[in-house]
Amino acid sequence: MRQIHWLSPYRFDDIRQIRGANMASVRLRAGALLSSLSPSAGRLTLGDEIAQGSDLCIVGKIGAADVIQRSGNWLEQIRRFRERGGKLVLDYTDDHLRVETPMSFFYREAIQQADLCVCSSRLLGKSLAESYLGPVEVIPDAIEIEAIRPKQEAHVPVSILWFGHSSNLKYLIEFLPVLQSQQELKLLILTNVEGIKILQATPLPIPLNLQVDAAEWGVETMIEAAQHCDLCIIPSDPADRRKAGASSNRLLTALALGLPTAAEKLDSYLEHESLFVDIRSEQMGALLANPPSFANDVIRAQTGPVPAHEIGRIGEKWSAMLLGL
Repeated sequence: MRQIHWLSPYRFDDIRQIRGANMASVRLRAGALLSSLSPSAGRLTLGDEIAQGSDLCIVGKIGAADVIQRSGNWLEQIRRFRERGGKLVLDYTDDHLRVETPMSFFYREAIQQADLCVCSSRLLGKSLAESYLGPVEVIPDAIEIEAIRPKQEAHVPVSILWFGHSSNLKYLIEFLPVLQSQQELKLLILTNVEGIKILQATPLPIPLNLQVDAAEWGVETMIEAAQHCDLCIIPSDPADRRKAGASSNRLLTALALGLPTAAEKLDSYLEHESLFVDIRSEQMGALLANPPSFANDVIRAQTGPVPAHEIGRIGEKWSAMLLGL
């Protein structure tokens, strides 16, 4: 039986608590792997210290909190682990090698020890291959909800859902003036605690026709909110290197929620281009005017890419990849 450790700032008394972690990469990546591991195939541990007896270590997202101290700690652990003959996989979900961040130093050092790198999108994999000569695999983030059928009638006024990490809020704030029209609209924003504070402290360019509410994100909160919303928007910036390599998870989650979706044309979204509205196109107006008329796009997504990204299916990709190490 293989002993796998997922190196992460998080620590749980019960490994099954992964599914409730605040960090999406823990829930949607480590959680996916956990879902596919049979007792005979391997045992997964997760935390800030590589568990004794581990023969395979997956280096998860280090995060920005205490990054200087944690970088030194993790790199020393990795060095000792490799000296003992352990296999190392680096899970690379943000482009810290091309965009300088507080975490860049750690990734430049850690990648030199990796037997294999896993990326969350094709574009990230392509970027990584420019500076890493070893094997690179692409495994997207999993979807953690069951599909909900799209609505046949819209609310009055039409209600829009936006959900995401606080790092994505600037794109939403810049997009708000685009929603100015003669049509009354509601917008519900779901984000983390930091995002709520940003919204409270920032003068928002809210058009007169738009009513805005905000709440803290959570899986169940998001599912409940989708019942009261008619569509989802995902504004972003494909030219922003920090976000260009994003996984397809937000788009497919929005469609799994039963919501016709308007999104930016990020690289990982392009293979699903027929399933969403280009948020910068004239079709955006048609979507706002009559969201149920786009329900067939949602249904096609829920019979195609959404099931393929369910947590169990993504977990199988992790297990199959690790078998080769």
